[in-house]
Amino acid sequence: MCEILEGKNAVCDSVGGIKAIYAWNTADATITKANGTISALALTAGKYVHKFFVEMETSKFTATKIGDRPRQSVAYENVGTMTLSGNTATDIINLEALEISRSTFAVELNDGTYEVFFETNGAMVSGVRDTGQAYEDANGNVLTLSGKEKNRPNKISGGLITALLDPVS
Repeated sequence: MCEILEGKNAVCDSVGGIKAIYAWNTADATITKANGTISALALTAGKYVHKFFVEMETSKFTATKIGDRPRQSVAYENVGTMTLSGNTATDIINLEALEISRSTFAVELNDGTYEVFFETNGAMVSGVRDTGQAYEDANGNVLTLSGKEKNRPNKISGGLITALLDPVS
């Protein structure tokens, strides 16, 4: 801890970035939360969380406060970018399904914590297939996620997510 202001301690250094991304169908989830933390996550029987492995420094999620003071409104615009390598026949099927569904995403951050984006309303997913041009170019898919939520992304224990992982993936 380091003192940045009198009476306030804060971590001096922290690592950024995303280690892994998890997704589930928003409509299948029941979430219990309080004080910025999700304490329980359950999915409809037979539904699972799906894990996406991402290369370091290729994906990013943000939550930006939006609203209007005269109208006394507030919300958070959630945006995410996922870069996924490769493009198998299975990838095509799964990505098309992701693009027409409303999904909630949890990100495992490089600092060891997890946050849930698009928790209530789900994300709208737009995908771009990019073959690259040169041999050293990326060959895969770039997904852009967007949506609006009432609150900031909540923290969640990794154990709540991994307990619901798809057993075949």
